[in-house]
Amino acid sequence: MPENATFDASTQVFDWTPSEDQKGTHSVKFNVTDEEGANDSMTVSITVTDSSSDTSSTSGGSSGGGGGGGSQTTGEAYENIEFKDYTLKPVVKDRETMFEFSREDNSIISVSFTTSINGGQTKTIIEVLKDTSTLVKSAPSGKVYRNLNIWVGDGKLIPRLISDAQIVFKVEKSWIESRGVDADSIKLLRYSGSSWTQLPTSQTGENDEYFFYVAETPGFSPFAISSITEEITSVEASEEKTESVSGGSDVKKSVDEKAEPESNVATQEEKSSTFIWVTLVLAGVVFIGLLGYRNKEYCEECYERVRSRVSNHDGKRYRRIKR
Repeated sequence: MPENATFDASTQVFDWTPSEDQKGTHSVKFNVTDEEGANDSMTVSITVTDSSSDTSSTSGGSSGGGGGGGSQTTGEAYENIEFKDYTLKPVVKDRETMFEFSREDNSIISVSFTTSINGGQTKTIIEVLKDTSTLVKSAPSGKVYRNLNIWVGDGKLIPRLISDAQIVFKVEKSWIESRGVDADSIKLLRYSGSSWTQLPTSQTGENDEYFFYVAETPGFSPFAISSITEEITSVEASEEKTESVSGGSDVKKSVDEKAEPESNVATQEEKSSTFIWVTLVLAGVVFIGLLGYRNKEYCEECYERVRSRVSNHDGKRYRRIKR
């Protein structure tokens, strides 16, 4: 194996970060023996080039191993990239993985997260940009210190498989002083879906040259380090699922608040309608009762007439003689 390279037999992860003097092509042979004693081997060729060209490649490796830091196209316009910085690390299930960056002009110090799958050898790329990313539709808010893209792996580490993701970054004190902004106003913004979202950001320390910060993120995409005086919220589609979404609950709440009075009005109208019907029914009952009472008196009078006729069976009319 190359110098400084390691292989963890328990996780079957090969880890190697080439140094500047290791440019060229290196061959690494892997041997495996199963429980029955059968042997097999594979030779992988790893080509190391200058980091600024970002064209390291591997060949002959298994597709399940995640590659060894091959070239990767991100979609950002080439003319907008000031420089790229990247780190290779093995990603192991349920273990925190931290990618650290030592380049002085890179504002990102580290990227860390935990995944629910074995990602194998994984490459994390920082693209420091000259201006707003060409992958977004709008510029970030506030006084922008740095525009950048952060890409992790080849796309298989989707947001729902990542947890506890954090980005540690730094901002020059000279920039903060020259812009007249407060160090506490520095936030990390992330573009996802179609809008920018302000990430939870806190200051962790400082030295003579920099203020240091850490931000929590649900995923990786275009970012901006900016001085924000007001909190930014946005409505996004679920990322991922499960990526995530801010501001949607506020919108739903406002709709519910407007709907509630309408519900009360409907209830009052329903109660009023019920009262009217009950009143009409009672009035009808009283009317029928009065009508029945009057008919009863009339029927009694008719009954007496009929009875008197029946009792006078000869059909003659008799005049009562007054004495």
